[in-house]
Amino acid sequence: GFPLNYRRLKEQVDEICYARLGDKFPAGGVRKKWTNRFVEKHSDCLKMSWSRPLESKWGCAVNLNKAWFDLLEDTMKKYHVEEDCIYAVNEIGISPSSGEKEWVIGGCKPGPQHQQHGGNRENTTVLVTICVDGTATPPAVIFKGQAYQAKLNQDNPENASLSYLKKVWTDGEIGVEWIEEFDKKTAAKAVGQD
Repeated sequence: GFPLNYRRLKEQVDEICYARLGDKFPAGGVRKKWTNRFVEKHSDCLKMSWSRPLESKWGCAVNLNKAWFDLLEDTMKKYHVEEDCIYAVNEIGISPSSGEKEWVIGGCKPGPQHQQHGGNRENTTVLVTICVDGTATPPAVIFKGQAYQAKLNQDNPENASLSYLKKVWTDGEIGVEWIEEFDKKTAAKAVGQD
């Protein structure tokens, strides 16, 4: 969640070299292009890419993946839950500004390089739900505002559920409404299941 850019890599390398070499290390640190050459030399395991913002809460949750999947497997066995009744939901905050991208160093693995940030910006929240079998329910969108604007529902090709709150994340009331809608939209698929 905290990838290095060229400047931060230089700062880290300078700190390590100064700690090891003391006054023998040049005052200006490694040369300006050293970081570029380092990334090129190790291109088999490093690459440059644009970072994507990742709220700190989500960054900390990444470490819980194995425990979560173990719990899911145990629950499915215990309650005889069929795979076509397994859904994943994600609450995504979409910021109106995208100025937080940065050219950073990361591993050669495919996919984005996420960079954590505080999450204190104004967002529009979207709840997206998809089933293991590939089907999805219409998303729920929460706008920041004082009142519902009818024009929001005029161009709604996904038939999304629309809400507004003074703060844009889900609260207990919105959560209950979402669960009730989800239940209505998925009840027919779950008929006959325990």
